[in-house]
Amino acid sequence: MEDLSGDLPFGTFALTPARGWLRERMTGLPAGRFGRTCASLIRRLLTWRQPGIFDVEVFPTINARLYPATNVCEKRVFMNTRYFDAQERNYLDEVIRISTSDPLVFLDVGANVGLYGLSVVSSARRYGREARVICIEPDDTTRARLINNVAFSGASELFTIENCGVGPIRGRGSITVHPDNRGEHRIVTTNGEAIGSIEIKPLQDICAEHGITRIDALKIDVEGLDFDVLKSFFDVAAVSLYPQVIIAERDNQKGPSNIAVMCEARGYSLVKQTSLNFILARVD
Repeated sequence: MEDLSGDLPFGTFALTPARGWLRERMTGLPAGRFGRTCASLIRRLLTWRQPGIFDVEVFPTINARLYPATNVCEKRVFMNTRYFDAQERNYLDEVIRISTSDPLVFLDVGANVGLYGLSVVSSARRYGREARVICIEPDDTTRARLINNVAFSGASELFTIENCGVGPIRGRGSITVHPDNRGEHRIVTTNGEAIGSIEIKPLQDICAEHGITRIDALKIDVEGLDFDVLKSFFDVAAVSLYPQVIIAERDNQKGPSNIAVMCEARGYSLVKQTSLNFILARVD
């Protein structure tokens, strides 16, 4: 059955006052295992006998329609924003605060439902900055959620949303579906349990198509292709196009990281290594 929930106005799936109060209680929970356990229990109470769709403010001035049962990032931000890449977003917030770019350009490669880009917009609004966000998301359902979240946040004019995959070379591929987490869908170029036919573009081609000559920050999470995408970009892009900040999914939990080593060779410094990502910054 076709899901028509995206056609309904924001607020249709708002939390009741009691459930909203309960969700706010997660803000004060302690860090660590005990806090996460309490948050998980509260989330179960919030979602009990509910349709699985929730309209909430996720960041200041930013609204989102969340489907936490089908997407890990939506589940985390539904629990509380502190559970969704808080260190990465705090670093971006500081980058935006001190930026002199007009507008600040943020590329989200593998954008999912748009939470990173919307967080950037929230920070830009707070500091009175202009922002331009380019999101790349090949999955139709996930991209539809992204488009709705951007519209619900009054930010449609700030976003360019690309319907394609990203790879080291141009081509076509299919999406292999993860049964429990939309964030783990993968683009493959072989047959198997796959749906649709996706255009694949190199990152440098996408930048050229949209007239991008400067990237203030880039987040990349393309399920195993991150290294190849970045390498092909670095091999052909002008140094002036290199992102000032890169947030990339960790490619190796043990031993040296290919991504970090490659970026350091291109003039980056590893600022922070979180549980999920590397934060790298250009060294002037």
